[in-house]
Amino acid sequence: MSTKTKSKSSHTIKKIGLVDIKTDAGIIRKIDIAYQTWGRLNEKRDNVIWINHGLTADTNAKEWWPNMIGPGKAFNTDLYYIICPNIPGSCYGSSEPHEILLKNNNKNVQLGPKEIAQVFHQIAKKLNFKQIYGLSGASIGGFIALEWAILAKEYIRNLFLVATSYYASPWNKALNETQRMALDNNNETEGLAAARAIALLSYRTPQKYNQTQQGFNGDKSSKAASYQRYQGLKLTQRFSIESYRFLLNFFDLHNAAQDEKNIWDVMSEITANTLVISITSDLLFPTEEQLYLHQLIDRSKLVTIRSDYGHDAFLVETKEISKAIQSFFIQSKTSKHDK
Repeated sequence: MSTKTKSKSSHTIKKIGLVDIKTDAGIIRKIDIAYQTWGRLNEKRDNVIWINHGLTADTNAKEWWPNMIGPGKAFNTDLYYIICPNIPGSCYGSSEPHEILLKNNNKNVQLGPKEIAQVFHQIAKKLNFKQIYGLSGASIGGFIALEWAILAKEYIRNLFLVATSYYASPWNKALNETQRMALDNNNETEGLAAARAIALLSYRTPQKYNQTQQGFNGDKSSKAASYQRYQGLKLTQRFSIESYRFLLNFFDLHNAAQDEKNIWDVMSEITANTLVISITSDLLFPTEEQLYLHQLIDRSKLVTIRSDYGHDAFLVETKEISKAIQSFFIQSKTSKHDK
């Protein structure tokens, strides 16, 4: 049974729960998932667009991903039923880290992208979705989308991997560990603010900082320095240190070729029509990783978007992303997989 609450945007947030969830990390006693939806589910229950959010985003994809959801847009509410769940372990309605417990010993368990893909697949089945027509994941949301496409095969019709990767690179893990070092600060608020400021440097680019943060404020402080402090403090007002640490650990666990399996063999499991979207200035997931991801997936297309906004371009260049997805939907309808 699902429950409903109201988000800040007044759009209805729904909740659905699972018990005794089988994952590679063990059997989870109970997990609740918060989600929002737009559009209408058709009679066949096969017009679902599933969106996985980024690190600190929430269920309101229509707000944080502008130009993507609505009539005539990439995820057309006249055609599709769009759902965006909150990743378990986050702090926007789904089970938080201290609530994710193993059934056999009630100990907390760290979930990675593969385990959350397993949870989401069971949620989709409980909601009686006959297929996921479009599975979208940007940034760490792409980790879950990729793992789900490997797991579910024919259940996923079209796959959209935006500014993401097939693994957490040493560069990613170094950034994450540096953020954890900040979180270890005795003052939790200052630690979370510092971690966020560190992360921002990998989300943006030197060009954008040099363009937008030149000069000084009225009190002679550097605009760049005050911007970092402002953004760090801003996150502390809406996110928990517990969830932030959980999601950094989740990030580190990402590796589509787990257990040293051949990455080509693993990726051959994907049968979905796949669109990989790369950002030219992305420091977090460089373009060479997107190219390799495209090469690994048989039925895939690569679109590269030129932008100076870095990794955050996936939140900014939404008109270009929407255009690429709309074009891909048209092409996929003529493919063998969509006939």
